[in-house]
Amino acid sequence: MPSTPNISHVEKISQVAAHLCLGLTPFLIVPGLNQYTLTPRLLVLQCALLVLAAAWAWKRRTCRWSPLLLPALGFFALMALSPFWAVNPFRSVYDLSKHLSLFLFFFLLLQTFRLNHLPALLVTTSLSGALIGLLGIGEYLGLLPHVIPSTGRPSATFGFRNLAALYLVANIPFALLLFLTARNTRNQIIGGAATTLMVIFLIYTRGRASYVSFAGAALFSTLLWLAFGNRTFWPFLRTALNRKTAYIGLCGLLAIGLLGPMSERFKEHHQQRFDEKKADISSALQSIVTRGGDRGRLIMWRHTLSMIADAPIRGVGLGNWEIFYPLYDRGQMIGPRNHPARPHNDFLWIWAEQGTPAFLCYLAFLFIFFNNIRHILCNPSDPQHRLIAFVCCFSASAVILTGCFDFPRERITPPMFFYFSCALAALLHSQTIQRPCPRWIAAGIPLLLLLGIGITVRHIAFDVHYVRAFKAHLLKDHSDMASEAERALGYGPFDHQIFVIQGQGYAGLGRYEQAVQSYRRGLTYHPYFANFYSNLGHVYQLNHQYADALSAYRAALDINPAHYLAHYNLGTAFQALGQPDSATIAYQKALRLGGAQGKTYLNLGVVLMQQGLPDSAVALYHRALTAPEPAPEALINLGGFYASQGQFDNALDLYRQFLDAAPDTTHVRTAHHHISEAWAGLGIQAEQLGAFDRAIAHYQQAIRHWPENARNWFNLGNAHRERGDIDQAMHAYRESLNRDPNSADTYNNLGLLYHDNGDCAQAIDLFEKARGLAPEWPVVYLNLGNACALSGRYPEAIAAYTAFLERWQGDAATAEEVRRYLIQLKQP
Repeated sequence: MPSTPNISHVEKISQVAAHLCLGLTPFLIVPGLNQYTLTPRLLVLQCALLVLAAAWAWKRRTCRWSPLLLPALGFFALMALSPFWAVNPFRSVYDLSKHLSLFLFFFLLLQTFRLNHLPALLVTTSLSGALIGLLGIGEYLGLLPHVIPSTGRPSATFGFRNLAALYLVANIPFALLLFLTARNTRNQIIGGAATTLMVIFLIYTRGRASYVSFAGAALFSTLLWLAFGNRTFWPFLRTALNRKTAYIGLCGLLAIGLLGPMSERFKEHHQQRFDEKKADISSALQSIVTRGGDRGRLIMWRHTLSMIADAPIRGVGLGNWEIFYPLYDRGQMIGPRNHPARPHNDFLWIWAEQGTPAFLCYLAFLFIFFNNIRHILCNPSDPQHRLIAFVCCFSASAVILTGCFDFPRERITPPMFFYFSCALAALLHSQTIQRPCPRWIAAGIPLLLLLGIGITVRHIAFDVHYVRAFKAHLLKDHSDMASEAERALGYGPFDHQIFVIQGQGYAGLGRYEQAVQSYRRGLTYHPYFANFYSNLGHVYQLNHQYADALSAYRAALDINPAHYLAHYNLGTAFQALGQPDSATIAYQKALRLGGAQGKTYLNLGVVLMQQGLPDSAVALYHRALTAPEPAPEALINLGGFYASQGQFDNALDLYRQFLDAAPDTTHVRTAHHHISEAWAGLGIQAEQLGAFDRAIAHYQQAIRHWPENARNWFNLGNAHRERGDIDQAMHAYRESLNRDPNSADTYNNLGLLYHDNGDCAQAIDLFEKARGLAPEWPVVYLNLGNACALSGRYPEAIAAYTAFLERWQGDAATAEEVRRYLIQLKQP
């Protein structure tokens, strides 16, 4: 049997794990993943903990028991039960693996970490924070190229500036601790520089919640020390503020004073740029108390309290707040393109998802933590312990207070600092004792971590295909959308939006049944997602299942009455069904609810034009061109209106404007067809004025834009015939017949050319073809009779003239002339 490893080996592994988790994870970022900053960090955390848990399980003699463990175990036990009643248990299990990994980080540090490990760890976290600060400052000042992916700069390696701010408020207190406790100048400079750089970066993030929580945590921790350790606070300050710390501190304050107020020198390329409310530090702070500064948080909090009232004991299930929230929001915060995933308040989030008993366990955990801090501050035995307790209180309070406005519990790094603070406080507290360790705990923790690693690996694999599917969506590659979505779902439905992409891919391929199945499957994971119903209705509409389409659109509106896209889709369905009044009402509702997009104005204009209201329609076409998301197709509709008025020059100008935009290949082809028709209209006008040269030029332009249009060649043949260009006219008519061999007009006119040219046999053959295509057209019988008479085929001529007289409804003079000629033919 192998010998039991020495406890120092476990301590070394614990030290390495702490360095990896707190020092390395902030830098882990993997482009090409949807959660490119979350899942890589979670995976490294779980792998480091697995090694530590295996080493500790092999030792398995005793475990440290802290009063913090009892409420924590109650909290996580209730959390583990929530998948059994959650609407989306898959999401609950995934979130459980993440939160459980963070709790095990706390538990294993409590078992294996030693206070003599802390100085080296503080150097690691400070160096890590200093480098993060440099990256963020470099981004803000425009010194770094945009090579690190971000949805809101400056964010360093956190993907979004508010997430970077969460890390900064948690780590700055530990850099400050290194600065105040370092035994050598090098480490003191590292601590001071890290504190300075992270504070500057924190200022640059414009994170209002982080500003407030950082200041509030500093004030709260100081007041706690003053209240329970007043006799030790001022002596500590006199000891800490020596000449060396004063110089380093003044240099840091000077750097903050010089760099902090600087304006950003980077340009964002997406919507998450600084707005006018956060243009500088003062405006960012002022926006906290201005109207609308909460960014909808108060609305979400109010609805979350209603959710809690409806499920006070069990909650709605871990990870299921996002699923139930649409039932309470009713379109106040949710729209077709924005769906809150969390309430921006960790306390309400925990309470709503896990119920009151779990929430009370969480509050008990916090109470015991702060009571531990109080107890340490009251103990005068070790001044350094009081300082560590102060810093733990500072960091943990900053995370907790930020959680009142943001969502640190969703991420990885801020909760790690929170649990690290809790573990340090427990190690310093006298009530933490050694107890025998049950075998099932030592064996179960590695197993839980292995399961968590498996879930995280599958999530990463899902993300790879999700991003590919999303890129295909942007490129409108429907085949890749469907196939990559299917591959992603092979690893699990980690994001319900994948069903939207898959459904749109199948719909674009014309595989409507599979698209319906995708949306129906998505509804099993997120039954209150209005976009599923809206997209489902669109698929039904594409398949001409209008009753089902209307039902799906109404289901979307039952969930979210303010879903302007569902109102728009409802309007398109009514328009297709020939119900203009209902379509008009639906489009108008879409516009009132904020769906003032170009296509809404455009479609409403089409309906009004069909109802005989051209002035209103034209006004809406113009609105479609100036909407936030303009519809350039409105230029085609405007051109069509001017063409219908005979203003072909204006129509051509509008069509050319559309081609300059060239937003879509299908519409570009349509525009060329309309341009062709406008040139043809100009040609007809010129022909009516006798300007045949100009008419020919216009018809040639029409052919250039739409060479497959037989009518253009027919018109060109007519113009050449009028000018006497027999060969050109014959060529044009032949080209027309090549494109439309069923045109009686073209056969007739080509026959007239041969008749005028003396080729009666060819003319008769062409007139016969015209008669076969249009047997009730009297003119072709007249032309046929003339050609037969001229070639001496009198019986055929008599039959043709007789047929002409039977069908002729025109002027009597023509009929009388044909009768006289017919009498002459009948004479011997």
